[in-house]
Amino acid sequence: MSHTATILDEVRAQVAPDDDTLKEAKGRRDDSLGYASAFGGVARTYVSGSIAHGTANSGLDADGGIVLDRRTWKTLGPDGDDIGPCEVVGEVRELTRSSLKDTYPEIATRLTKRAVVFRFHEKLSNGLDPSVDLIVGLQRADGGLWIPNLESDTWDASDPICHTDLL
Repeated sequence: MSHTATILDEVRAQVAPDDDTLKEAKGRRDDSLGYASAFGGVARTYVSGSIAHGTANSGLDADGGIVLDRRTWKTLGPDGDDIGPCEVVGEVRELTRSSLKDTYPEIATRLTKRAVVFRFHEKLSNGLDPSVDLIVGLQRADGGLWIPNLESDTWDASDPICHTDLL
């Protein structure tokens, strides 16, 4: 192994979250994806981000998303009638939050440009409180996904599933 690789491995080991934190973050992500997938017309779920890529560090969040099926959501996005994401993302946000509330009574959400962020307000013994970023994607006609731009109520081309597979 090269000297640089050895140093990088040492740094990764110093900043990597412990196994219990990773397990809890993945559990919160999986709970969120499970409830979000109950939304009508979801084709599949996916995981992405640093946990899925194996590059997580402390202070982590768990990333994932749902993919809306074009056969159900024909009017959404540039491949349809160019209907923006804000309304459907809001509906997924509310369904998922209300479903998670039984397990995580202090859960709160906020929107970013691309995702719904779930904050659980249940700290682990190490003081960390992993959050979940959930993206509501839409299958593109030519492959990949349309992901929301909630600031402009438009969709942008992306492929977080392929990105994760490549890493």
